[in-house]
Amino acid sequence: MQSDELWDLTLEDARAVIGDGTATASEFTDSCLGRIEQVEPMIHAFAERGTEAARERAAFLDECLPDDRGPLHGIPVGIKDVMDVEGLRTRAGSGVLADAVPANGNAPAVEALGNAGTVVLGKTTTHEFAYGCETPPTRNPWDTDRIAGGSSGGSAAAVAAGECLGALGSDSGGSVRIPAALCGISGLRPLVGAISLARTVPFSRTHDTVGPMARSAAGVAHMWSALVGAPLVEAADPRTIGIAAVADLESLGPFDRDVVATYEAAVAELANAGCTRREGNLPKFEEWNASRTKVVLSEFLAEHTDAGWYPSRLDSYSPELQRYFERAATISGAELILAHRELDDLAARFRSSLHGLDALILPTVSIEAPHAASIKSSEGAGITENTMRLLQTTAPVSYTGLAALSVPCGLSANGMPLGIQIIGRDEQTVLSIGLLFQKVTDFHTLRPSLEGSS
Repeated sequence: MQSDELWDLTLEDARAVIGDGTATASEFTDSCLGRIEQVEPMIHAFAERGTEAARERAAFLDECLPDDRGPLHGIPVGIKDVMDVEGLRTRAGSGVLADAVPANGNAPAVEALGNAGTVVLGKTTTHEFAYGCETPPTRNPWDTDRIAGGSSGGSAAAVAAGECLGALGSDSGGSVRIPAALCGISGLRPLVGAISLARTVPFSRTHDTVGPMARSAAGVAHMWSALVGAPLVEAADPRTIGIAAVADLESLGPFDRDVVATYEAAVAELANAGCTRREGNLPKFEEWNASRTKVVLSEFLAEHTDAGWYPSRLDSYSPELQRYFERAATISGAELILAHRELDDLAARFRSSLHGLDALILPTVSIEAPHAASIKSSEGAGITENTMRLLQTTAPVSYTGLAALSVPCGLSANGMPLGIQIIGRDEQTVLSIGLLFQKVTDFHTLRPSLEGSS
């Protein structure tokens, strides 16, 4: 393979190519950096690049003896701009942190990937302080008139476009899973607490997680193994797997016709592979909205007050976030107590669908990637029907104490990627079922065709 095509490999294939000596860490790094130069003007996935540091790191890795190489030796990655990367600024997509100085250390997840041998190419874009589903100015590699999703939109777009082979995102209400689905890649929301959030800009302490993103579940599994030091997950034996699915999705909330069709086909693929299928009974998705919004807004306000950013830097926040703070300040303690009780009840009802089973399968998003113009509200606050639809099936999962993996499951009639969530009690289970799904389907092999990028 030509060096300028190395960016097009999956993470797992790149490991093999580097492992057998066909290509070096420097060649992979240069290939991805070249790809960034080529497509970044169209998708805007990077907030800051670390080009020279990446080349120096790759050159160092090339000198390592085979016995000193980590499991992700030479793999180029991107890091969402809420996590510290030594030598780069952490600005969380906000003017509040515009004067941030380069970090003098790494967030634990970044450090773990570095210990495994990765090369950090730069910081990927995020919706301001990870509060949103759009990630401006990032665009979707499948259609640059559409959003990439958020708030880890930069990480998803960069992986989908071949700018890096893997990336880290953060997920509180769906911020890994939503952009993974909209950009046609795979992304994991781990259990809360599975990965330390030190040196990571907080959003909501009861919801925050850090998760890996790659083109395939196999790539995610390799990153997960490196992140937590666990054995590499293998594909599940379908004869041992029981899944819950929903026969009538639209009884739970609105879903586009293409989403329903691809979801039903994906569930059928797992059943045909040998998984046992049962009906899942879930609360309607709208039942979560009011209580979850109160909890998340209150925690978001508390984080920014504790950090000293709010209200001292109020003018540096976008009008969107200023309105969120205003709304959060009106929520009383009594309302919060009631909201937590309601969410605990909903979460218990949700988890009951897993009784005696391994995973619940749901669509990741209820719509295809919206056009960028449609996601804006007239007030500029970012709260539109499309925004709520993007969060519809991911946000509830974030309160259940479960892990979730989004994997591609097909294309809409407009040629846009769609995804399913595999939801289970732990990361190993959802990854093993994701690997099984990608053994019997090839949706994860589909690639966007960026105009002018070839």
